[in-house]
Amino acid sequence: MDLVREKRIKEEEEREELNQIYKEKIAKIEQEKLVQTEAEIKLEEGESETRSEELQEQEKIIWPVKERDEEKNEEKETDKKED
Repeated sequence: MDLVREKRIKEEEEREELNQIYKEKIAKIEQEKLVQTEAEIKLEEGESETRSEELQEQEKIIWPVKERDEEKNEEKETDKKED
């Protein structure tokens, strides 16, 4: 009887030890996922800011060209009217 009882106690202790190990591993994985998710969010925010900055730079390049083209078109129209 004592052997059976000792065996059950030992199995229970082993089970508790394994449960603790699994809980620690799960907690570690959850923490890693959280860190990864936060990194992805920061990356997306950075990309969004970068895109915004790129668009602003493109607008700086495009607007002078548009203005110049509009001025040329206006000059052509005034030249046509004068003829």
